[in-house]
Amino acid sequence: ALFAINKLAQAFRKSLDNIGKGQVQLAIGNWEFWYLRTADLFMSPEIAMMSIHQAGALANADAQSTLRAVGARRKVMVLPYAQDDDAAYAGRPYTPPAGFASWLEQSRCSGYGILHWTTRPLDIYLKNLSVQVWKHSRDQHLQETCDQMAERTFGGAARAEGGKYLARWVTEAPMFGRETTDLFIDRP
Repeated sequence: ALFAINKLAQAFRKSLDNIGKGQVQLAIGNWEFWYLRTADLFMSPEIAMMSIHQAGALANADAQSTLRAVGARRKVMVLPYAQDDDAAYAGRPYTPPAGFASWLEQSRCSGYGILHWTTRPLDIYLKNLSVQVWKHSRDQHLQETCDQMAERTFGGAARAEGGKYLARWVTEAPMFGRETTDLFIDRP
């Protein structure tokens, strides 16, 4: 299938070049990291690859090895998601990974994206990943993001206590519910 997808991508590339849109980056994507090594064998080197996964998978040694190997030959981007359709759909988001910008660099990722379908209550997750990749706030600790969000949302007097609350919420609050079955709650 990847051989055929590469033929389609080459046709898109030719069409884009013919209409003067050579700056458009073509990419393919899939869930998790498993497909990257195989896709790398079949896809033209100018086609970028995206991997959609839970942020917790970033710590996986096999995932890091795969990203480094494929990232040495082409652009690779990760798209960590803040919540999961299967048993973590409501409540808090996943806890954002620490050292995200450093991890992207070490893994040879050329960028990242965010896969999400709601903002609140996922905004702490989204904001922390975003500020971690900025030069002036590289790898910013989650607590600082929570403090800033508390101050911005509730005022300066709420920075410390509000920040503690938000940090506990994003790391300890429950995650529950499903979107991919007929039952929203499928366990006691």
